[in-house]
Amino acid sequence: MGIRASATRELIFQDCRVPKTSILGKEGMGFLVAMKTLDQSRPGSHRSAGPSAQGALDKRFDYARERHQFGKPISSFREAVMLADHGNAGGLRAR
Repeated sequence: MGIRASATRELIFQDCRVPKTSILGKEGMGFLVAMKTLDQSRPGSHRSAGPSAQGALDKRFDYARERHQFGKPISSFREAVMLADHGNAGGLRAR
């Protein structure tokens, strides 16, 4: 989905023993530690969404220019103008 640098995998720890010196935070607070870690990593995920959305918008405009209906490109119809306005509302721009 555009985040190819994120190597996210599932880990399963079954019958795993962790020495007390290796425990992060207090025992039983692992979920809270994980959520705080996500809070720090989420802004990076959001930064990658902008370029992905811009790429999708670019493809929509290219298609609207190439596709013809009733003898003219569909980009000339009112709905296509509304599509452009929708992209601009999100800070994106037609290229």
